[in-house]
Amino acid sequence: MSKNIVDEVSGLIKLDWDAAECYDRALEKIETPDMHRTIATFADDHRRHVDRLSEYMVSIGETPPERSKDIKGHLMESYAAIRSATGEVGALKSLHTSEKMTNKEYRKALENENLAEEAHAIIMDHYEDEKRHLMYVEEVLHTKV
Repeated sequence: MSKNIVDEVSGLIKLDWDAAECYDRALEKIETPDMHRTIATFADDHRRHVDRLSEYMVSIGETPPERSKDIKGHLMESYAAIRSATGEVGALKSLHTSEKMTNKEYRKALENENLAEEAHAIIMDHYEDEKRHLMYVEEVLHTKV
């Protein structure tokens, strides 16, 4: 697999890890029970993405990145903390920003013509989750704001 593809998949792993942590931070401020359950499943989706993309990298003889925040992750977490300080709506706004970024990166990855078929299928499946997350957060924000 080319370095470009390894970098692409590694970037998605880091992004999903950071997104899961952003969700965890936001969950501290989500008080509506149904919304809390839904948001918690989205955090789990991001962790599942990390696991699946990491398994894929191992299957092709590559080493997945460490599960830790990079600079982008620290920025996302700081943003989530600041937004979440304003309560449930602020937490949702931080998730909205995170999901817009995640959707953009997954869409960009799918445009890479060098992706192996298996990688493309995994990324497409995850992108469908990301679109669903974004749609839900936008819908809830629309009713709350």
